[in-house]
Amino acid sequence: MRVWLLVSMIACQQDPQTTPAGGEPLAFLPDAGPVQVDPESVGDDGLILDRLVVRLRADADADDLDAVLAEVGGTVTSARPGVPWITVGIPAVHDLAEAEGIAARLEAVDGVGGARPAWLVVPENPTSGFREAPAPLEANGNAALGDQRFFAAWNATSLAKTRVPVVVVDYFTANRALPQLSGLHFVGPEAPVLQLKNDDGEYDGNHGFWVTSLLGADADGRSPIGTHPAPATTLDITAINALGVGDMVDIMHVMDRHLPSGFFVLNTSLGFNARTPLEARAEAALLWRELIQEHGGSFLHTTSAGNDGLRDPQQSRFNSPFYAQSSVDDLRALLTGDDLDDFADVWEDALERRPALAAVQGHTVVVGASDDVGAEVGFSNRGADVRMLATAATGVCAKKDKTCADTAFGLLLTADGTSAAAPQAAGLAAWLRAIDPTLDAAALRQALIAHYDGRWVDALSATLALESRGKPVRTTWLDQDGDRDFDDADVLALAVALVEGDAAPADAARTWPRADLNGDGRVRSDTRTSVDLDGDGELGVVVVTVPGIEATDDETLELSEFELSDSDILCWAAYGTLFTGDAESRDSLVRTRCQPSPGLITATASASSRVSSYVPTEADCEIDDDDGVTTGQSLETETPLPISLVADQASVTATLEGSNTLRVEGFWDAKTTVSDTCLNGEVYVATSHAYFTVYVTVVPLGDVVFQPLIYDPGTSFQGCDVNQACGRLEDGAVLVGGQSYQLTFEGGGNDSAGSMTFLGQFLPLP
Repeated sequence: MRVWLLVSMIACQQDPQTTPAGGEPLAFLPDAGPVQVDPESVGDDGLILDRLVVRLRADADADDLDAVLAEVGGTVTSARPGVPWITVGIPAVHDLAEAEGIAARLEAVDGVGGARPAWLVVPENPTSGFREAPAPLEANGNAALGDQRFFAAWNATSLAKTRVPVVVVDYFTANRALPQLSGLHFVGPEAPVLQLKNDDGEYDGNHGFWVTSLLGADADGRSPIGTHPAPATTLDITAINALGVGDMVDIMHVMDRHLPSGFFVLNTSLGFNARTPLEARAEAALLWRELIQEHGGSFLHTTSAGNDGLRDPQQSRFNSPFYAQSSVDDLRALLTGDDLDDFADVWEDALERRPALAAVQGHTVVVGASDDVGAEVGFSNRGADVRMLATAATGVCAKKDKTCADTAFGLLLTADGTSAAAPQAAGLAAWLRAIDPTLDAAALRQALIAHYDGRWVDALSATLALESRGKPVRTTWLDQDGDRDFDDADVLALAVALVEGDAAPADAARTWPRADLNGDGRVRSDTRTSVDLDGDGELGVVVVTVPGIEATDDETLELSEFELSDSDILCWAAYGTLFTGDAESRDSLVRTRCQPSPGLITATASASSRVSSYVPTEADCEIDDDDGVTTGQSLETETPLPISLVADQASVTATLEGSNTLRVEGFWDAKTTVSDTCLNGEVYVATSHAYFTVYVTVVPLGDVVFQPLIYDPGTSFQGCDVNQACGRLEDGAVLVGGQSYQLTFEGGGNDSAGSMTFLGQFLPLP
């Protein structure tokens, strides 16, 4: 009863002279609430037992509102002047049927366009969590940042001079910042004093801190680290707490009240209660569209795709009003049958008031989830605009529960979920804006989508692309001593780093490798990645001339932008137009490193190269246990490498790296199962297995030495020469120039799982 009294007082205290001037539709509505939901008034299915959502017609007046409240003996629990959707407090009902009955009575009141039960909004809960401490973390505190090349992008830190407003709408246990989020501040409703664990034994309010830390945790060497190397100077993070607020309409009112003016980045990782009717979801999408127009669409919005594993993008759109609003112009296309008939009047009424609502508003990016190899995760709803790496994401907690672990870095949660994907995209957008404040919301959205490589959004590529907007990103990326140029001192620093490898950086505050140029997260590794060196927007071959001792010894170095090591990038930069230092000093440092290696290797596949796998189709009580699909891919003779072989659960990659290194990697997994419960109660289970054999012909132009750098003891390598004389290929074996050798790498697994890696290097004889 205290709730109703409080709201009545709020309504009565409204000064009629302070409400919007007459003539505006629904201007009489108070700017009130929302009143926080009492946890005891929420049913097990999320139905709010003492609240209804009411939609008023544009021609409704104050008398109509009074009639609504009199009909149910209730009060306004949340409203905004001019906004047709309000929530109304009612005496608590017992079940959904009773709530629907009262809603039907309200629909007969003059000025009412519709009424429905209210459903508690829920966060996109992580799909997994850990009771114990997360696995040991790398020094960077978040491996996902390295995979998505954030650390290499951070080499442009000195250009990030603009502080970007970021708003996170989520669930927080308390309106106060944690140590790893020192720059976070709150607006809007306070967190409820009484907090209950959900059915999974977790505090919903931990979700917001986990999400926000993946975006903006301090890069101070403690785990986790967010998307910015200096969040205190590049991010202004504001949280709007949705915990206990109520229905999606209530949350919309809060957002309308507290979203800032001017440009900002918005992240939402929450969605509808699963019981919310489809028509109500479409109405909420329309309401959000109206509020975007109120704010001028001046913000970039990242939102999670949802964790329901929906394969049909049409269904996925209903995860949240944010996803739905951005998915289709005519929101009537979301509905069919009676839902469409009921929504048609709402749609026409809204367009009569605001014709611009007929099209998608704002600049939303729907973000799905990828695993650590870039594949779309099964739980991620389909149809997202982009994906980010969102498995085993470690963020902070505020309140101890079964998923939050005590660690040396405080309470941490490691979990999967599209909720982890969206804030990383938001952080990257804010990072780009910090470097170039002329990027508006449309340009930022395009930047995220244009640099989505099918796995995740590539932070390094998106950052380097700012060069075309007049930002000296490439020079800054290479500048090691901070003097704003790339000279022989920088070449020396990079050359030393490439020799020493992943040594601790000299700057104790830096937690990422400064000399990581290609974005593989390491220095001096053999991993190669794609980089658009020349900034032409395409990947191809770049050419530089490396001078010899005599002019006649000059060498032309050709580099594929598809596959570049840190050393390759150093050579391109040292002998390209970005270099401004002393040429003689540069040559003494890197000329030998950068000249093309003798004894060039060519590699082709023999006709017998093949990868195969057995994978069950789906669990089906009508088929035998051994039914499934065997897939495979054979390589044509003389197929040039690099080449990738992929067949469902098994994959093998053979890659010629640079001029003298052949990498062969294989993986198999026989643990994947699907099952079905038959009518007789028996459970049918199908299990997959995979096997592969790769044959690669290596043709050296001069005598070379075979040297396995990484060798799995369970794997053997066979070499066959042109005369088919075969034998085990040992470390140090000499391959004679002019002859063809066949390298056999073989492995497989039935009822097993694992991986094999061979990295063989062919070096000229001394």
